[in-house]
Amino acid sequence: MLLNNFMNENFPNLELRPPLFYCWYIGIRFELGVEWKREYDYPNTPYILGCYKRAITLFEALHSPMEDIFVVMDVDDFDRGKNIRHQLKNFSRYVEKSLLFRLKHQAIPYIYLEDDEEVTYKTHRFSLCCKTSDFKYVPLLKAICNQDRIEAIF
Repeated sequence: MLLNNFMNENFPNLELRPPLFYCWYIGIRFELGVEWKREYDYPNTPYILGCYKRAITLFEALHSPMEDIFVVMDVDDFDRGKNIRHQLKNFSRYVEKSLLFRLKHQAIPYIYLEDDEEVTYKTHRFSLCCKTSDFKYVPLLKAICNQDRIEAIF
């Protein structure tokens, strides 16, 4: 199934763009990081380890290993394709290599565009429909937890 078909069938009129939590009439938020202290530093602090545990626990509670899932990555093209090639390595890190031939690509208008902006940038959306067991979700969730800006869909 294609991502657009799935979205139109299950979430009509929802545009996949940040902040996704505010784009749909129903949403649940979870605090992944608690008890942060200024002296904490990466990588193995109680704060980060707690984030890892909460994210993995939530993901596993929601998805069975044989469930179909979409893995979606948006890449903004500011530098004529260089960022796209670099970011695509992220898929091969976390997804079984044999599935990469099923990776779908769609160039869409820049998703961070404000109403009064005129920008010629594009966002390249890469999506893959696979089984939960087909990708390495634990290291992927840990990588997301290590980002300063987190927007994850479970």
